[in-house]
Amino acid sequence: ALTIRLLNILSGLHDQFDIQVTLVTTPAVARRVSGSYGKSVEVFDFVQPHEFLQKCLRADFVLGAPGVSSVERTKLGIPQLLFSVADNQLRLGESLGELDVAVYGGDLRTLAPADIKARIIKYITEPLLTFDASLGRLMFDFHGPARMLQALAPAEEVSCSIRLANLSDGPT
Repeated sequence: ALTIRLLNILSGLHDQFDIQVTLVTTPAVARRVSGSYGKSVEVFDFVQPHEFLQKCLRADFVLGAPGVSSVERTKLGIPQLLFSVADNQLRLGESLGELDVAVYGGDLRTLAPADIKARIIKYITEPLLTFDASLGRLMFDFHGPARMLQALAPAEEVSCSIRLANLSDGPT
């Protein structure tokens, strides 16, 4: 339902922007939306990781949810506007936004369609939000694990240390 909401909002922006959406989703959602939005929405129900990466690298920006893929896009310096769609994505979205390596638009479940549309338009048009996405690459220097820990769980919330993996860490 959230994907359909987002597609409806994006399709309503065609009069203002030249938008081509590439949607990578589940087979069930792909069946529901294929052909519903004309040629402006290309739907894939599965892509190989290298294909997904190629699509992201060709895009002006990626609109997605905070998660593993957003961390991968951060590493590659791909501009992204993030909206949470689940409770476990809230903190990562906020953290990546606070670190200025992505723009966090909020929780898609609680935003009105007009607010979502306004945030997408603001991301596209305002120079203040077109930050240097390549800053995300700095999170993956020799201090990368500590920086990722900072993004995922700020110091005031967790206490832990980082060490090299041991053979005994794996399954027996």
